Amino acid sequence: MLLSLTLGMSLFTAARNLLMIYLSLELVSLPSCVLAGFRRGDKASSEAALKYAVFGAAASGMTLYGFSLLYGMAGTLDLAGIGNAVLARTAEAGIAGRLGLLADVVTRLGGWVK
Repeated sequence: MLLSLTLGMSLFTAARNLLMIYLSLELVSLPSCVLAGFRRGDKASSEAALKYAVFGAAASGMTLYGFSLLYGMAGTLDLAGIGNAVLARTAEAGIAGRLGLLADVVTRLGGWVK
């Protein structure tokens, strides 16, 4: 489990794509949930694992929704292309474009609270 966590963290730091970011986050999240419930006889450990799984599922869904908004706005999964598209969109768009970007940032940050 610890090796999987280390691999996920290493992949997250090297990610240049939204899909790779999400996969590496899940590669860190799932073993963490298992490690939270590692002690089988302990009720607190089982409760922690269940709460972690439920909260992680909600946070993962929120993150995917934020990524989908970002992909819809930029049209690419590459972080450099997304940066260019967001910069161009905020420069040319009025308040509606900025509100869309704010909604995306809020959903992504809400999902990363895992």
